[in-house]
Amino acid sequence: MPNRVTTLLAALVLALLCAAPQAAAQAGASVKVLVQRPVAVRGAPLLLPVRIDGPCGLALRASVKTGARGGETREFDAPVLWPVRPDDTAEIANRWATAANDLRVVRERPDGARDAYLFLDIPADARDGAPIAIAGQSLEPSWIEPAPQDLLERLSARLSTLDPQAEPDPLVSLPDPGAPFERFRFDLGCGLRGWPEPEPYAAGSPADMVARATLPLWRAALARLASASEGVAAEFAELLVARCSDAEVRAPIAAWLADTKELSTVLALILEPARDLQSTADRIASWMRVRSPLLVWIDDEDRGSIMVAIANPSTEEQVVRFDWIAEGEAPLAAVVQPMEIARMRIARPTAPEVDGAAIPRNEALALRMEHRGQARSITVLPDSLPAGIAGCTLARFVRPLDLVAVATGVERATDGTAPTFAAVRPRLTGWEIFLEARVTAGGDPAQAGRIVIAGPRGTSIAIAADGSVEDPDGLLGGAPVEFAVYPDRIRVGFAVPPSWIDRTDGAMVLSLGFSRETPVGRQDAPFAGTPWRALPRRVRIDLLARE
Repeated sequence: MPNRVTTLLAALVLALLCAAPQAAAQAGASVKVLVQRPVAVRGAPLLLPVRIDGPCGLALRASVKTGARGGETREFDAPVLWPVRPDDTAEIANRWATAANDLRVVRERPDGARDAYLFLDIPADARDGAPIAIAGQSLEPSWIEPAPQDLLERLSARLSTLDPQAEPDPLVSLPDPGAPFERFRFDLGCGLRGWPEPEPYAAGSPADMVARATLPLWRAALARLASASEGVAAEFAELLVARCSDAEVRAPIAAWLADTKELSTVLALILEPARDLQSTADRIASWMRVRSPLLVWIDDEDRGSIMVAIANPSTEEQVVRFDWIAEGEAPLAAVVQPMEIARMRIARPTAPEVDGAAIPRNEALALRMEHRGQARSITVLPDSLPAGIAGCTLARFVRPLDLVAVATGVERATDGTAPTFAAVRPRLTGWEIFLEARVTAGGDPAQAGRIVIAGPRGTSIAIAADGSVEDPDGLLGGAPVEFAVYPDRIRVGFAVPPSWIDRTDGAMVLSLGFSRETPVGRQDAPFAGTPWRALPRRVRIDLLARE
């Protein structure tokens, strides 16, 4: 991978892919163009990042010299588009195939926003090399040629035939149709893999403008690669739409390149006009050979082992090695078939003993994964958590795992305005599970959703916002469920089902997990699981441990 790319190109691509609205506003009224020499596709619109301080209308006037009538100056409107984060919805919160850049764009300026885009629909007869004047500033695009019409058809003939053929699930298998910066992936997937066409954006809408400006960039990038090596271009295109099959899920699982930093850096490199195309293709080929394409997450755990899921979106089988850091255990290796998800059960490291009795581990462990000479560390909680004198609190409810979170190793934040609280605490007659589910300020407690408590052997109990209880296995045995409604929350309490407590070898270990399902999605505790899991991942709580 190259050490540097042209600063202005990187700034443009990062702005297109990663830009987020800024919160602060400053006095005065000015427009600052952030990129003076943006890369633009000849004949396509240009999306220009700007910073605006002070009042601003819905569009700015721009002008450019054209070739008509001996070279006249033509003026045109440049609509101002403001990036915003998407509102929480069930589709977004439960989506695995998340967008690397999930920004939306609007015409109305959000409070305090400064960073925006100008949509420049440059006249087709604009003179080559003619600067564009806007807001008292001049910018000179670096024009590159558009992709030929048959580009995707040519590349598709060189793609692997291993792509999963199962019926796609919109949330698991296809890009987010509401993310305009991700629409290029639909364009490639439909042209290369026959994906179903998304609903088109309304003509002239902000999302339509973004898609019209960014789609040509990605096609032009592939065309530039293909001009030096169609094989490299096809392999890179496959990374952008890759999916894996999974024996446990009927739909294809999105596994494409989703790390924003990788996407922006590689795109900037390919689009740099001054760089030799053969050299660029060689660099991209080298990068694809050395980077690890694998996606890895913990799928389940129990007292003696963890289950690791490994997605291989490449067209070749991959060998991966795992070992426990600083534990002295022998490493384990696995072979993952191309475009498949494999699961590997890894035994926890042997616990140290004193006089034949195992010493409980209270600290997290580190599992190292090595692949292609690269190593990453995966944090693994101990096999059980101590209940303590006052019990065990599980206040960390998190969104399900998604593609971007797994690719970058960063979990998506939850909405803190409606938290959920769960605890296992002692009572006179044993132990109880206590739950509190809040709603947003001014909300209706009836919208608190449904809470699922998962126990061992696939059993579960569910409580709805109206207090109704689902106990299909009769775990409660007729014991009452305490339920209370308050203006901003509901509370639930019930005795731990005796069958959920493992008393092997004199122990008292409770295994359980929580999931809250609301109109704006699902949250799990204490672990984030994949959205297709029927029940949340569980943690073991040692009811006798008092540390």
